[in-house]
Amino acid sequence: MDRYLHGHAEPVVASHAARTVESSAAYLLPRLRPGLRVLDVGAGLGHMSLWLAQRGHQVTLAEPAD
Repeated sequence: MDRYLHGHAEPVVASHAARTVESSAAYLLPRLRPGLRVLDVGAGLGHMSLWLAQRGHQVTLAEPAD
């Protein structure tokens, strides 16, 4: 999926797409160890989950929006 189904404007979607763990959740970086299992609740488009998975973490996403 490359866009929100619940109608966010394109600038909002672009803003979310530009987020990284470094820019939005830097507090996690010292806690990340190889192979960590992560639950991403409210994952949105899953950009941060993808970032984590690409670095070897097991990620489960949960997005309650339709």
